[in-house]
Amino acid sequence: MLIGKIAKKEWNDNEFLLDIISDDKVKKRISSNLKWHIFNAVKAKFYFYFLSIITISAPILSGILMNYIDTNIIIKILSSSIVGISSISAALLNLLDVRRKWGLYRNQAEEIKRILSEHLTDESVNNEIILKKIEESISFTDKSWKENFEKIEEKN
Repeated sequence: MLIGKIAKKEWNDNEFLLDIISDDKVKKRISSNLKWHIFNAVKAKFYFYFLSIITISAPILSGILMNYIDTNIIIKILSSSIVGISSISAALLNLLDVRRKWGLYRNQAEEIKRILSEHLTDESVNNEIILKKIEESISFTDKSWKENFEKIEEKN
């Protein structure tokens, strides 16, 4: 799958950042978080662009088909179906909120990479300090999710 390939490439390009961690448990914790955020950022980006392209191009295609000189029932049904697909794509963009998810996942992945990069040249790396910084960052992101859900609840 394309999403998996892109995420794996990004992971492979950044896996060296974990070499500074000597404690296997800490390394696994950070590794799993980084992998998860990278994969979900790539997935959200893919869905955002995919649904956006459909939402933009489907009405144009439908308009072209509707203005076709020899409009028979099949073209009318096809055109109406394309408009329906466009509407569903627009609704999914809003419902799934993939643009905001993409931003949150990407920011968190970049923050983990930044924290690890800060300690690349430090020979006396303290695994617990790195883990604490990453956990604080994840906690901050979790608060962003919670605030968003609370805003949605207030609207309903």
